[in-house]
Amino acid sequence: MRYPVLSWGLSLFLVAVGLSGCEKGSCEGVVCMNGGTCRNGRCRCPVGFEGSRCEIKLTDQWIGQYQGEDRCIISGIIPPYSVSIQASPSYADLIEIERFANLTCEGAPVKVQAQVQSGTTAQIPRQSLCNLRFVMEGRATYNTSQRSIFIEYKIHDRQNNVQDSCSATLYKR
Repeated sequence: MRYPVLSWGLSLFLVAVGLSGCEKGSCEGVVCMNGGTCRNGRCRCPVGFEGSRCEIKLTDQWIGQYQGEDRCIISGIIPPYSVSIQASPSYADLIEIERFANLTCEGAPVKVQAQVQSGTTAQIPRQSLCNLRFVMEGRATYNTSQRSIFIEYKIHDRQNNVQDSCSATLYKR
């Protein structure tokens, strides 16, 4: 009869030792920002944030006023123009590029959306602009030392039936 009690006591002891061997409190004192969660002592950041505490918003360095210069295979050189980049009000990882490629639609500047994938790269997903007149897609790289953005993009002007491949450099003012 003593064996079941001894077995139960030994089991309880092993469970207690096993639990104390876990990394108890590995997230104790770890503060994750912007909705990040701690797991095994490290912050797991939500989309649009990075850093050891999720303190860096990926879009921050992209935001600002720029001077743009584009070169296209068919259209040639697009005269310099002003560009404004803002954070999307809806998504932490999206930016809106206003007046990109100096495009307008019925007198209003066209906005192109880009998804920031890291502090230095963004993807311009395929999107239709200006009542389906333009279709555009591309990718962008942010140069932190020069505070500039290099963009390679393809654009299809459906009204004039022109498809073009272009590159743009945006210089932060």
